[in-house]
Amino acid sequence: MPVTVTMRRTSDGETWTRAFGPRRFRSHLRRVAGDPPGMVRERFGAMAFSIPLSLENGRLAFPVTGGRVAGIPLPRFLLPVSETHESVDKDGACRFDVSIRLPMIGLVAHYRGWLKPAPN
Repeated sequence: MPVTVTMRRTSDGETWTRAFGPRRFRSHLRRVAGDPPGMVRERFGAMAFSIPLSLENGRLAFPVTGGRVAGIPLPRFLLPVSETHESVDKDGACRFDVSIRLPMIGLVAHYRGWLKPAPN
């Protein structure tokens, strides 16, 4: 299925809108003062997650290490497990593989593919 991703800078980060056909999925990424280098926060509505970006085997990894729902901290055993990686190939395309699992539920999302910037 064709997917488009739009990244829009805001005053405190970026809003990412992913369009899977007619369905849209939006999140907001930002850095928080005082966080360690590489840490980003991603918010999906009332849910927010801490993601310490790291380099693994030449790919950027997005593990989830903390989360909140409506401002209430989630215990570690309820955190989603993110097996998400991004890399850039020799042609400049961003390759991604996103897999999200929830404890006691299992796989809730898995998509992979590549993106190239739209022509100006």
